[in-house]
Amino acid sequence: MNKNTMQTELKTTENLFGQVTTLIKKYNEIARLTGDNFNIFKTLGLSTSEVRLHSALLAELLNPKGSHGLKEKFLKLFIQKIVMNNEDTIDLSEIEKATVVVEKWVGYIDVERNIGGYIDILIQLSNDRAIIIENKIYAGDQEGQLRRYHNFNKNAIIVYLTLDGKEAVDHTTKNQGNPDNQIKPIYVSYKEGIRDWLELCKKEAVDYPIIRETITQYINLIKHLTNQTMSIEMNKELVKMIAGNPEYIKSAEEIAGVWDDCKFQIIKSLKEDIEKIASELGLECRINDKLGNAETEFQFYKADWCYSISFYFEKKFENLWVGIDNISNKTPCPDEIKEKLKVHFVDYNGSTNQGTWIWASYFNEWEEIISWADVKNLAPKAIKETTEKILDKLKTFRP
Repeated sequence: MNKNTMQTELKTTENLFGQVTTLIKKYNEIARLTGDNFNIFKTLGLSTSEVRLHSALLAELLNPKGSHGLKEKFLKLFIQKIVMNNEDTIDLSEIEKATVVVEKWVGYIDVERNIGGYIDILIQLSNDRAIIIENKIYAGDQEGQLRRYHNFNKNAIIVYLTLDGKEAVDHTTKNQGNPDNQIKPIYVSYKEGIRDWLELCKKEAVDYPIIRETITQYINLIKHLTNQTMSIEMNKELVKMIAGNPEYIKSAEEIAGVWDDCKFQIIKSLKEDIEKIASELGLECRINDKLGNAETEFQFYKADWCYSISFYFEKKFENLWVGIDNISNKTPCPDEIKEKLKVHFVDYNGSTNQGTWIWASYFNEWEEIISWADVKNLAPKAIKETTEKILDKLKTFRP
């Protein structure tokens, strides 16, 4: 490639960036003027809370005796849209008698992890017929979790609900060890399944403005959590802009090809900020040499702790988790301290995981970071604020 050709291509790419930036600013201004940026659930800090928001709200809508006053209409739509669409039959004639329970305790978890635990949402239809919803916003799979719920009611339909509809791993189904007793969950995503069901619910609630607008706010939150917030009109305009210009098509392809490398470089540049945060908060820090790669982490801790406030990147830099964990390369905390930490954080953002990690919180800031002009300042701000929040909770912890 000669110098003139390279300069021409760079100029084309600069022009594309300029037009895209202008387009984004236009639609951001439209969102500001129309109030599309407002979401009550995000404002209240509930956007990722599985128990306090997602399970509670879904259960209330599914409950024929719920305060919405539409009786079994939402539950019927759920069964028709989600359950029967996955080749299962349910008698709809008596669903108005169904009961719905959130966080249903089904006994202590045994050593083999085959029984016990808490069911996120239990919909009891009739006799032994039931729907069990395992609701996963960001929490990981627990050992034997779906097997335990199956053993609680072998006739129940198990709905495995996640943001993207991913399948459960054998760690939680234990199907490999039970070839004659296979669990076959219905896999449902918030991104499509729940979103589409809620759209149907909104139509049913057209004459109930408070219910209708609450559902609308929840749909908007789901779109945010599943990266569907780009305006449909902006998306169409962007596609038209690129597809209508052969030179832009090539530039867009080149940009897409280096995007993961760009994200990795941005995350690597956080090292100095992380060290600065640790110093400001009077903490020590440990940063993985391959910071930003999948399953890499950084940790904040004090010299007398056996645990740390740990952050780690999952997948391709997309998700940054935070929780309480052992300090890497040091002797793990004794089991009694782990248990005390679990109890101490049990009401922190709704729930905790039962594994080694004690998931104190989760923030999925990467989608936010890439949409901001000032990338470098947003991530450190979120990391520092989250660390301060956990530190405040740890002030009352007594090992």
